[in-house]
Amino acid sequence: MRVVKEFAEYILQFLIIVSRLLLSMTATERSEEWQGERGVFTGEMLQKYIGDLTLPHYYVSGPAAMVTAICKTLNEAGVDDDNIRTEEFPGY
Repeated sequence: MRVVKEFAEYILQFLIIVSRLLLSMTATERSEEWQGERGVFTGEMLQKYIGDLTLPHYYVSGPAAMVTAICKTLNEAGVDDDNIRTEEFPGY
């Protein structure tokens, strides 16, 4: 029973953390089915969802060129490098 209780507490903590995540995706190619954001990621696009861009921490992952471009966009929007975490996936 102890394991079940510990697992339940772990799941509860995970759900609290996940509830604060904002997942934002954009499509750069035209598609009638896509109902989300369109175009290249911009600071204005992110500001629409967050407001003050300098407060949150950002996690950026993907191909190296995309990670570099998004970090540059975040820096230009006033986000400090200390608030950005990155992970690159080479070969994509």
